[in-house]
Amino acid sequence: MDLRIRDLTKEFGDFKAVDHFSYDLRCGVYGLLGVNGAGKTTLMRMLTTLMKPTSGQIIWDGEDTVSYTHLRAHETGAYL
Repeated sequence: MDLRIRDLTKEFGDFKAVDHFSYDLRCGVYGLLGVNGAGKTTLMRMLTTLMKPTSGQIIWDGEDTVSYTHLRAHETGAYL
């Protein structure tokens, strides 16, 4: 299992909730900490395909999930 996040950005008008976030995740347990309004929920919604990013890539086991349909996300177990 491999999750690669590349240059992920989500904008709401002039506000950037997530700004060019990149990270590589392998098997394990991870925590996501930050102040209110830091973009934690927005990041999780993008990782689970509930929200499309403005730009960037989310690569799950070599497959770009940004282009997933709701059905494809359901098949892979992407839930929040």
